[in-house]
Amino acid sequence: MKIKQKYNGSLKNSLLIHKKRSFIYKVYYSLIGYPIIYAHKKILKYLSIGLVGTFVDFCVLFVLTDFLGLFYLFSVMISYTTGLSINFYLNKKYTFKHTASFLRSVQTFFSYYLVSLSSLVIILVFMSFFVELLNLHYLMAYVIICFLMVFYRYKGHSICFNKFK
Repeated sequence: MKIKQKYNGSLKNSLLIHKKRSFIYKVYYSLIGYPIIYAHKKILKYLSIGLVGTFVDFCVLFVLTDFLGLFYLFSVMISYTTGLSINFYLNKKYTFKHTASFLRSVQTFFSYYLVSLSSLVIILVFMSFFVELLNLHYLMAYVIICFLMVFYRYKGHSICFNKFK
């Protein structure tokens, strides 16, 4: 519930007048008071949402590979797509606040997945290299690759959401 305030003849929604009271918002409001965090809040939101998607991604990868016995590259494709779908929805709603028409949303969706598909190809190549040639465990290789790919995906996804506003 937002309180509208009359200010110089215009109505404005003000978070200074009415803040949300849940624990998450209290943490958010206290952190946003620091200028360095406020200046980089979009990428921090992207990274926070990315952690949620990555957690789901890793859980699905682990279950598919260790419990169901699927080949790790096939498991990566399924788990990556699952985490990516969650990230798309959350980034659309919270990070980039994308409220375009249905057609623009469909265009954003396909361009988002095009960036993600190129990222998936790079991930699969590096996974093969790290696991087969360097003999790393598939989860350790995936952690390293996810850290390497985060800025590539951020730049690509921010272009997608800004292009189709």
